[in-house]
Parts: sequence; C-alpha cells; structure tokens
Amino acid sequence: MPPEEENNKNLENTNSSESEKSDDKEFTLLKKKQRHKVFIIPHNNNSGDGEPGPKGVVENFNWGAFLFNFVWGIKYRKWALLAVPFLCFVPYIGIPAALIMAYWAGKNGNQWAWEEVSYKDKDDFHEAQKAWVRAWFVLMGIVLFLAGCIFLFSRKPEKVVEEVKSDEVVPINVPEKVYEDTLLEDKHSDFLGANYYIVYWATGKSQQADDDYKFIIDKFYENPNKLAYLSFQPDFVKPADSQNISGQEGDNQPQADCLQEDKMCVAKWLNKTCKNHYCILNMRLKQYYRVDNKEDIIPTAIKLRKIWQ
Repeated sequence: MPPEEENNKNLENTNSSESEKSDDKEFTLLKKKQRHKVFIIPHNNNSGDGEPGPKGVVENFNWGAFLFNFVWGIKYRKWALLAVPFLCFVPYIGIPAALIMAYWAGKNGNQWAWEEVSYKDKDDFHEAQKAWVRAWFVLMGIVLFLAGCIFLFSRKPEKVVEEVKSDEVVPINVPEKVYEDTLLEDKHSDFLGANYYIVYWATGKSQQADDDYKFIIDKFYENPNKLAYLSFQPDFVKPADSQNISGQEGDNQPQADCLQEDKMCVAKWLNKTCKNHYCILNMRLKQYYRVDNKEDIIPTAIKLRKIWQ
C-alpha cells in the first residue's frame, strides 16, 4: 500500500475512534443527568389547606396531641396549648384544667393536624400521628430509667446500728417530764427510785414473750458477777376484764398507766419508748438505752454497767 493511502486510513481510524469516544461521553453525561431528575406528584387531598378533614380521620382521638399537648401544639401552631404546663402550677384548679385542655387537644387534634400540614394520603397522616405516641412511650421509658438510676445511686445505704458490737455505748436521758408527771399510784412508779438496772419491754402475753423472758434470765445467770442488781420486767398487756391462770382476779389484773390521763407518766413513756424494743433503764441516773434484739441485751448491759458505775 502506498504511504499516502496508509496515512489517510490511519487518519480515518483516529477520527472514528474520537467520534465513538465523544458519543460515549455524551451518553454518560445523559445518564448522570437522568439520575438527578425530580418528579413532583400532586397530593390528591385537601390536607394543609385549612379545610375539614375526611371521614376516618377527624373522628378518631389523637393520643399524640393528648400526651404531648403543648409540644404537639407548637408543631401544629395551636398556641393555646402552651398554657398547659403553666396551669399545672395553679393551686387547686390547675391540674384539672390542664387535663381538660389535654383532652380538648386529643379530641380535635386530627382535624387541626390535617388543616395545618400536607400529607400524601390518610395512611401517611395516621403514621405521622402514631409516631407521636411511640415517641411518648420512648421518652417515658428514658425518664423512668434515668429516675431509677438516680434513685439507686443517690440512695444512701441505711446505717446499721450495731449497738452491741460498737465499742461506744451512749445512754440517753429520760425526759424530766416523766418524773414530774408520775404519781406514786401510777403503774411502775417504783422504777423512778430503783437502785438497780431494769431490762424492760412492752409486749403482749404470749409464748414468745415467755421464751424471751427465759432467754434473758438464762443469759443473766451466765454473767452474775458482771450484772449485779439487774432486773427484768416484761409488761404483759391484758384486757381490762381478764383473769389470771387460776380463773381468779388477782395481782396480775391490769393497772391504769396514768391516773392523770393527760400526763406522761413513767408507764405511758415506757410503753411508747420500749414497744417492740428492749430498754435497759437506770432510772436513778435518769438514763436508758434501747436494744433491738434480745441477744444483745446482756452484752450491752455489761458495757452500760461500766459507764454507770
């Protein structure tokens, strides 16, 4: 082939190749442009136009509007609902008024939302309103979780009173009023001048009370040298018309706590102070100490004796 013809053929091939590349480029650009096309489909309803909503929409109760009330009102421009949180601080009528407004929002919420915002269809509208309810449950779950965490971490552990194990036992003073209000005829008035220590507890007559009494007595005799002059006095409460074991009225008949009912005599004070507890009394020094468990009475009494000597 002559050189001139070969050059012409190469030139034609080059032009053809460039033409094909140009066509490919235009096709690529066209594809890219087609990806970014936006199609606008008009909604076939009157939502967002301020007109009444269709049946199946406005008749239902809007729980999102009821639960979120003033927050929901901001979204849908119902500014009257902003009064709900402020009503809660009004004495007496505030809470009922806030609940009435929240119910009013729930009753009319669907109509208000339909008037204010444009929706694709009824399903789109209902889904948007259900989202408020779901959000409320999520929010309440978070609030309860955080409140539980705050309660658990801020709660101080209960202080365990180890009255016996502690090396320091501090007796408490008996109120002076007890001495002033007690007459000689009052029950347990003899306690006030006693020169011995008294273990006293107010309880009902029962097998358990008898067992407690026996337990304390046995423990006392295990430490006789350390606990001289220790007396035990359970106050068995009985009905006024009760009789003793033999069926005869006798010394164990109940005695009035205070002849002067409006006074705080020693028996009334003991019943108040030592009910469901055990009290170790030193009435001569006008001091006492309260113990919760019968097992702790004797060890505590030994420590108190060192203080009271």
